Amino acid sequence: MKTVSLIGTILLFASWAPGAGAADGCRAADVSGDGTVDATDVAIVVDAILFDPESPRADLDGDGSVADPDRVIVERYADLELDSRSVLCPACPADSSGNHSVGPEDLLDLEAVRGRDCSADLNRDGVICPRDVELLAAYLGPATLSAAAARADLDGDGDVDGDDQDLLELQTSQQIDLRDCRLDLNRDGRIDSVDVWSLLAAWGPCPGPPPPLAARPNLEATCDEGKDPRPGAGS
Repeated sequence: MKTVSLIGTILLFASWAPGAGAADGCRAADVSGDGTVDATDVAIVVDAILFDPESPRADLDGDGSVADPDRVIVERYADLELDSRSVLCPACPADSSGNHSVGPEDLLDLEAVRGRDCSADLNRDGVICPRDVELLAAYLGPATLSAAAARADLDGDGDVDGDDQDLLELQTSQQIDLRDCRLDLNRDGRIDSVDVWSLLAAWGPCPGPPPPLAARPNLEATCDEGKDPRPGAGS
């Protein structure tokens, strides 16, 4: 699989687009770098908003300043008001089956959702849910949009307004399987051939020990209930 891995890596770099430095799910929200997102990460971001708004470490959406959208992103995973909830970041995002290995079953899962529009997953956490609505509200406004805020311009008219809110509300009201974007592996807002190559590049056993059973995927859960359907998510 070394040849596949090399090809996958080349395609991943070729697919990198403006705004790719914006919020990229659990790994980006792990500000402390300890492999989990918890109250410590929330505190770092909140402190940066108050005292160091130019901190690149806490600028989760990559727009050049630490502000309310960055707080919304980190609190998607760890909320001080939800019993100090913490999330174990998955070492192997392509492992949709949760067996700590990337193989044929994961490829079949990806092919089943290939072509899905995940543009409304604004924080790129793998599911379209109310946290994305909250993030869009933080970007409401006209004119020049940062690369991060441009994700929220769902109708492409150059601003983030009520029309975009309506589009996002429509997507969050869909059934859970249509809101599941975990296999948007390169976090570009769509599931396509680049994600296939990303999966092939990760083929084989996942690094490190398997996560505890409680941290494995719950595909029936929705983020509306404070649960998380992504591999490696726990509470």
